[in-house]
Amino acid sequence: HNVPLTHPSEWLRDATLGGRRGSLRLGNGDPNDPRGWQLDLEGAAVVRLNLDEARDVDASDFRFGVPLTYTADGVVRYKFGYYHVSSHLGDELIARTGVNSRLNYVRDAIIAGVMYDVTPSLRLYGETAYAFFTAGGAEPWEFQFGAEWSRPGCTGIYGTPFLATNAHLREETDFGGDWTLQT
Repeated sequence: HNVPLTHPSEWLRDATLGGRRGSLRLGNGDPNDPRGWQLDLEGAAVVRLNLDEARDVDASDFRFGVPLTYTADGVVRYKFGYYHVSSHLGDELIARTGVNSRLNYVRDAIIAGVMYDVTPSLRLYGETAYAFFTAGGAEPWEFQFGAEWSRPGCTGIYGTPFLATNAHLREETDFGGDWTLQT
């Protein structure tokens, strides 16, 4: 949302509750080298709290999706599915900033993607989504791509090093967007 903050140094906290769960799998059942088809259900609710304003709810976002994934060789994976995203300004933010109308950002989209394991530790991926229904400033196209590196297999109690990068480009921002680096 393009809502001006009261001052540029506000402290915000995002809290997320959700997850993704396989609901139907047709394949070999090998957890270390899965092959075949899997249908998942995913969902999340995200709330943004403004810590400078008595923990006011500035926004709440919701996501629901049904992705179908497939791999035949354990090296290339494909994804196809549907997802819904909606974002809503919080009542406290509307009252504090004087926004005169509710802006509900909505995307109902079909998504397609591919992932390639360059080595067992290095993975590259890309996906595109086309929203067949949009509202609140959303536009149809978005693209996402990135890479991640981590040691495969069980990590034990000490974990293992992890490095990932992701770019997410959206039509409503003239194909600008965000870039994330995680370690």
